[in-house]
Amino acid sequence: MQHRFTLQKYAGTNTRYTCPGCGAKKQFTRYIDTNSGAQLADNVGICNRINNCGYHYTPREFFRDNAHKKSQYFNKTTCNNMNTSGIKQTTACIDKKQQPAILSIKDKHFDDSREDPFNNPLFTYIYNTFGLDKSNSLYNTYYIGSCIHKNKNATIFWQIDHKQNIRAGKVIHYNSETGKREKNMHTTWVHSIHPYYRKKKYTIQQCLFGEHLLNEYPEKPIGVVESEKTAIIASGYVPEYLWLATGSLHEFKWSKLRILNGHKVIAFPDLGGYNYWCQKLRSLKFRIHVSYILEEMATTEERQSGLDIGDYFRKRMSRVVNGE
Repeated sequence: MQHRFTLQKYAGTNTRYTCPGCGAKKQFTRYIDTNSGAQLADNVGICNRINNCGYHYTPREFFRDNAHKKSQYFNKTTCNNMNTSGIKQTTACIDKKQQPAILSIKDKHFDDSREDPFNNPLFTYIYNTFGLDKSNSLYNTYYIGSCIHKNKNATIFWQIDHKQNIRAGKVIHYNSETGKREKNMHTTWVHSIHPYYRKKKYTIQQCLFGEHLLNEYPEKPIGVVESEKTAIIASGYVPEYLWLATGSLHEFKWSKLRILNGHKVIAFPDLGGYNYWCQKLRSLKFRIHVSYILEEMATTEERQSGLDIGDYFRKRMSRVVNGE
């Protein structure tokens, strides 16, 4: 099946552009409309520097963020055959009765995952960083869970919304000494590996990691970061802020962030993500300040490593907090 939108084929350097994420010239490939041959938008595409940048804004995400533009490309006839990613039949065209149920994790599976924190490699790292009292507090505040995946202990980041519904659980492997991800172990989800959920026709509807804390701390200014681990580490160093995580660079989107409307919000993307998050703010309906402090302070070595605000709080806390 042919997709409506595809990446533009290479036909010389004039078909490669400046990446809106990292600013690298001649490294960005845009999506084109196969019906007309025209580019969808300047920022819809993928950076060729996958390891160093990772920017990838798809047609699906573009139309999700710019719903008013769908009518320029699709009518009822095309809707019945193809959506923005080339997949047959869009959600809008599916009878609501046929849509799969939204996943809600059973409390028992959630409770079972939290029985023994010392089997959790990330908790071990947090414990070695902050000591017993604070590590226990962070563990219980963010409801960190554990599981065994591929015969190794792994961390579960439970996504719990502001109504205390358990939306999903992201499973990631960490090194207990460095706190870094295990590069040879891929990220997965509880509903993908747990036998109970694999038999069900569920779909997940994600929320911000830490969203369940909004009602508990309504007056705190909010710091939004990319990774769940960063939110936890930052909370250990700067508890004056309520730290929430999108889950990745590309999950900085209206569907997750709209719950923050009315709050004072500062976003702290990892190094290299500043331009992309600034660009994404254009589709939001309220103001979020994106901090430039990491880009301003980073050394060449730190920039290559793609450090986050949690790393800076650990290495240079006084300098970051004072804005020096």
